Amino acid sequence: GGSFVEVGSDRGEGSTAWLNDFAARTGRDFFSVDFAPQGFENARRVCGPCAYRGLGEDFLNTTFPQLSRFGSISFAYLDNYDWIWAGEHPESYTPQFPTMMKDEEMSQYKLKMRKEYEAEGYVLNNGLSQAAHLAQAKLVYSLCTDRCIIIFDDTFFLGN
Repeated sequence: GGSFVEVGSDRGEGSTAWLNDFAARTGRDFFSVDFAPQGFENARRVCGPCAYRGLGEDFLNTTFPQLSRFGSISFAYLDNYDWIWAGEHPESYTPQFPTMMKDEEMSQYKLKMRKEYEAEGYVLNNGLSQAAHLAQAKLVYSLCTDRCIIIFDDTFFLGN
């Protein structure tokens, strides 16, 4: 048993549809959670009642235990509170990055993300991204089945 949970609904890349389909084929609940209107609406179009609007931490802590048929998670995809990669930008690995960057210094995609977060009352920076992912990982871990998979998006190995 165990439910599938996606924190950070897709923005067109297809993760929500794929996870919804896989959960249905394996007889599991699926929930997709996003704080922003765009992500929530995308998920709602894909899977209707599986879509929830809010912070992943809040959903995992209060809503998930009430909704899941299983009361546990067997698969979690944490693709939210975006980490801003800046390549070799000297400050890109500091917690406040990219807070100090001016709008005109950011790519159009990153600027769009910044505006989306600000519209919902959040600051987009890497320190807050780390804090959100840590809180969500702890909550997912406390709800995991014996054989649980947790995937974090926007991660890669540094160096060789």
